Amino acid sequence: MKLADIVGKLEKDSEFRKWRKENKDCFLAHAFMMMDKANENIWQVGYYHPKTDTITTFIIEGDDIKICPEANIFKRPDAKVEPLDISKVKIGTIQAVETGEGVMEKDYPKANPIKMFFIVQALPEEGHVFNMTFITQDFKTVNIRISAETGNVLSHKVESILDIKK
Repeated sequence: MKLADIVGKLEKDSEFRKWRKENKDCFLAHAFMMMDKANENIWQVGYYHPKTDTITTFIIEGDDIKICPEANIFKRPDAKVEPLDISKVKIGTIQAVETGEGVMEKDYPKANPIKMFFIVQALPEEGHVFNMTFITQDFKTVNIRISAETGNVLSHKVESILDIKK
């Protein structure tokens, strides 16, 4: 299912509409998906509260939609959360995943990924992106950013999980 379809489904939901009436200043910030069997076809769609610097996440699984309590967000203190404009997400998730897997095969052939997830978001420097993370057997992460507008690979890097600082 396309991201626009997921967001459209959410926006038609009666509970979402009720929440939206009470949270008019919030905006769509991201869509997240874990790419494993346990989370197959489960989307997490986040709306950012600029006044409180928090996020409300909606979990969409098939026809079920669940709202999660407002929570703090994971970002650098100086980072700005940008609105996600669905009309700028031109490539589909399958194309983005295939592109990410292609980067893994070409540039990190010995990485042996065991988990993969991605977040679709707008970044000030890069625009709308599929921000993918592959977790490898040897405790490394490979981060790949793919333009959601063109499908081009914008960047990729590998880091040891043990070296990532809080």
